[in-house]
Amino acid sequence: TIDIINLQTTGESAFAPHWHTQQDNMDIIDKNTLEAVGETLLQVIYEIASPAS
Repeated sequence: TIDIINLQTTGESAFAPHWHTQQDNMDIIDKNTLEAVGETLLQVIYEIASPAS
């Protein structure tokens, strides 16, 4: 399981107003955040799967 949380650094709360509500869905995930998580995950998987040098 991987949590994808787009943490906002402005405003009263660090989380978006829709976070953990019925409006929280895949359509509103920030594409840049999703890309960064995906690239990081792939790098970790490749490093784990590679034989030790």
